[in-house]
Amino acid sequence: FFLTSAWESDTALVVFPGGRDVFYHNALQGQANSRIREYVELGGSYLGLCAGGYYGASEIEFELGGELEVVGKRELGFFSGKAIGPAYGKG
Repeated sequence: FFLTSAWESDTALVVFPGGRDVFYHNALQGQANSRIREYVELGGSYLGLCAGGYYGASEIEFELGGELEVVGKRELGFFSGKAIGPAYGKG
Protein backbone atom coordinates (compact mmCIF):
# COMPACT_ATOMS: atom_id res chain seq x y z
CA PHE A 1 0.00 0.00 0.00
CA PHE A 2 2.67 2.55 0.96
CA LEU A 3 4.43 1.97 -2.36
CA THR A 4 1.53 1.23 -4.69
CA SER A 5 -0.86 4.12 -4.10
CA ALA A 6 -0.90 7.90 -3.75
CA TRP A 7 -2.13 7.75 -0.15
CA GLU A 8 -0.49 10.89 1.20
CA SER A 9 -2.99 13.48 -0.09
CA ASP A 10 -6.01 11.62 1.30
CA THR A 11 -4.53 10.59 4.65
CA ALA A 12 -5.11 12.49 7.90
CA LEU A 13 -3.24 10.04 10.16
CA VAL A 14 -0.99 7.03 9.65
CA VAL A 15 -1.57 4.52 12.47
CA PHE A 16 0.72 1.63 13.33
CA PRO A 17 -0.96 -0.61 15.92
CA GLY A 18 0.52 -3.08 18.37
CA GLY A 19 1.80 -6.55 17.68
CA ARG A 20 5.42 -7.02 16.69
CA ASP A 21 7.31 -4.23 14.96
CA VAL A 22 9.54 -6.78 13.20
CA PHE A 23 6.80 -7.30 10.60
CA TYR A 24 6.70 -3.55 9.86
CA HIS A 25 10.48 -3.41 9.80
CA ASN A 26 10.79 -6.28 7.31
CA ALA A 27 7.98 -5.11 5.01
CA LEU A 28 8.62 -1.36 4.88
CA GLN A 29 12.39 -0.87 4.76
CA GLY A 30 13.62 1.59 2.19
CA GLN A 31 11.22 3.48 -0.04
CA ALA A 32 8.04 2.84 1.99
CA ASN A 33 9.64 4.21 5.15
CA SER A 34 10.99 7.17 3.17
CA ARG A 35 7.46 8.04 2.03
CA ILE A 36 6.07 7.72 5.55
CA ARG A 37 8.86 9.90 6.96
CA GLU A 38 8.39 12.52 4.22
CA TYR A 39 4.62 12.55 4.85
CA VAL A 40 5.23 13.36 8.53
CA GLU A 41 7.97 15.90 7.79
CA LEU A 42 5.54 17.72 5.49
CA GLY A 43 2.91 17.97 8.23
CA GLY A 44 1.21 14.57 8.28
CA SER A 45 0.56 12.72 11.51
CA TYR A 46 1.87 9.38 12.79
CA LEU A 47 0.36 7.45 15.70
CA GLY A 48 2.32 4.47 16.94
CA LEU A 49 0.59 2.26 19.49
CA CYS A 50 2.67 -0.32 21.31
CA ALA A 51 4.78 -1.91 18.54
CA GLY A 52 3.99 1.09 16.34
CA GLY A 53 5.57 3.33 18.96
CA TYR A 54 8.70 1.22 19.03
CA TYR A 55 8.74 1.22 15.23
CA GLY A 56 8.79 5.02 15.13
CA ALA A 57 11.95 5.23 17.23
CA SER A 58 15.52 5.23 15.94
CA GLU A 59 16.42 2.09 17.83
CA ILE A 60 14.55 -0.65 19.70
CA GLU A 61 15.47 -2.87 22.62
CA PHE A 62 12.54 -5.09 23.57
CA GLU A 63 12.69 -7.88 26.15
CA LEU A 64 16.48 -8.10 26.06
CA GLY A 65 17.50 -11.69 26.81
CA GLY A 66 13.91 -12.96 26.64
CA GLU A 67 12.13 -15.15 24.13
CA LEU A 68 10.53 -12.14 22.42
CA GLU A 69 13.80 -10.19 22.17
CA VAL A 70 13.98 -7.57 19.43
CA VAL A 71 17.06 -5.35 19.17
CA GLY A 72 18.03 -3.10 16.29
CA LYS A 73 17.92 0.16 14.40
CA ARG A 74 14.75 1.49 12.78
CA GLU A 75 14.51 3.82 9.77
CA LEU A 76 11.68 6.18 10.70
CA GLY A 77 13.48 7.71 13.68
CA PHE A 78 10.68 10.04 14.80
CA PHE A 79 12.06 9.55 18.32
CA SER A 80 15.83 9.93 18.15
CA GLY A 81 16.47 7.71 21.16
CA LYS A 82 16.14 4.03 21.96
CA ALA A 83 12.69 2.62 22.74
CA ILE A 84 13.18 0.13 25.58
CA GLY A 85 10.62 -2.28 26.95
CA PRO A 86 8.50 -3.92 27.91
CA ALA A 87 7.21 -1.67 30.69
CA TYR A 88 5.82 -4.60 32.66
CA GLY A 89 9.13 -6.49 32.90
CA LYS A 90 9.91 -10.11 32.13
CA GLY A 91 7.47 -12.83 33.18
